[in-house]
Amino acid sequence: MSILIKGMKMPKNCYDCEFRQSGYPDWCDLSITCRDVYNTSIRQKWCPLIELPDHGDLIDIDKLSDAMYHEAFETDSDWQKWDSGCWIRYKLFERQRDSAPVVIPAERSEE
Repeated sequence: MSILIKGMKMPKNCYDCEFRQSGYPDWCDLSITCRDVYNTSIRQKWCPLIELPDHGDLIDIDKLSDAMYHEAFETDSDWQKWDSGCWIRYKLFERQRDSAPVVIPAERSEE
């Protein structure tokens, strides 16, 4: 599982990073083993920070897909028309869902 720190900007290098601890040598509080940061003028290759692009609301696409399927095929209502149009519209939704850009890849907790 990951965390997001709202409002934090991606540092250009380790020297500008809020997680750098001064010492000799400097070290990174984010790395699992508090790795040494010998060159603070760059971001280290092992840096765990990931910059997020501008994005809209992040949703659980699996829950949306289940809800859309349920509404389209498992619920009887006046909104539904049991003809090929219902199936075609659902397949169009699936195509758009599957081609949507991923902002944050899915993660599953191992608990």
